[in-house]
Order: sequence, then structure tokens, then C-alpha cells
Amino acid sequence: TLPDLADDASSAIAFVRAQTSFEYSTIGVMGFSQGGWIAPIVASTNSDVTFVVSMSGPGVTTDEQLLHEVVHTITDLGTYRVVAKLIAPITVSNIQKSEFWGMIGGFDPIPYWRKVSVPVFMAFGENDKNVPVEESVRRIQALNQENMMIKIYPGGGHGIVDPTSRRVQEAFLKDLADFIAQR
Repeated sequence: TLPDLADDASSAIAFVRAQTSFEYSTIGVMGFSQGGWIAPIVASTNSDVTFVVSMSGPGVTTDEQLLHEVVHTITDLGTYRVVAKLIAPITVSNIQKSEFWGMIGGFDPIPYWRKVSVPVFMAFGENDKNVPVEESVRRIQALNQENMMIKIYPGGGHGIVDPTSRRVQEAFLKDLADFIAQR
């Protein structure tokens, strides 16, 4: 389950805190994609976390994210978008019957983000086919939390990858480095 994965991350943080071979003043968690659902669980339940980065992490429920992704997958196969929207719920329903979906289905990250008080950097690619970016941003912004910085990278896909170079966008890497350096 997502809370189980968050517990794993908290165990890793406890391990880091127990080390005496190096000094640190901050501990951050970074979640990519599904990890963007896990990061707010960790940050809202672990007082050792001092900042969070969510890279292409959905701000919608697992069910909404799945529907968004399936619509795009069907469309990418050459189906008209209007038809894909009609077919997608059937595919989603079949996926939701799986054992895996039983472990993550129905999760909503917003109650966890609401509890996060440390600085947060959320980054999205504007052309992400896996995450409904506009709706994710709308829900996060509706929390009205000053600790959250949200940035959408033009042309970027899932993972903020540039479609031409197939590499993570340099602008994101610079912003990420700057955000972490300020902590």
C-alpha cells in the first residue's frame, strides 16, 4: 500500500538520522510519479522531514489519475479522444479489479498535503499524459498553503522530460538544485 511505502521511506530517514559518519542539517523527501503520493504521507507523519519535492506527482486521487492515463494511452493508439473517453472507463474498471489496485485504489493525496507545513516544490510537465496537471495544480492551489511552490515546465512530459532530447529539462534541474540549496 502507499502507507506501507511511506513507512519504508520513514525507515530510511531513521537510518540516515542514526548515522554518525556525516553531518546534515536537513532531510528532504523526493517523490517521482507515484512517489508524489507517498511523499506527502511521509512529510505529514515524520517530523524529521524538512522539505519535499514532488516531480510529476498527481494531486488527484489514484482513480482519477488512472482514468486520465488510460484516456491518453487509448488516444495515442490512434483512437479519437471522444471515443477514448467512452472506452477508458471499461479498461479502468478491469484494472481496478486487480490485486495491485486493491492496495492503492481510492487514495487521495490532498488530506496529506493539507498537513504538510515544510517547504514543498511541486514540478509538472505541461504535456504529462500520466498526470492530469491542470486539475492537480488546481487542487493543490486550493489548499492556499504558502509553503508550496508549484511550477509547470513548458513542453515537458511525465518526469519533465523534453520530448526532443528525451532528457529531464535543464530548467527543472536548475530549479530543483536551487530549491534544495535554499534548505
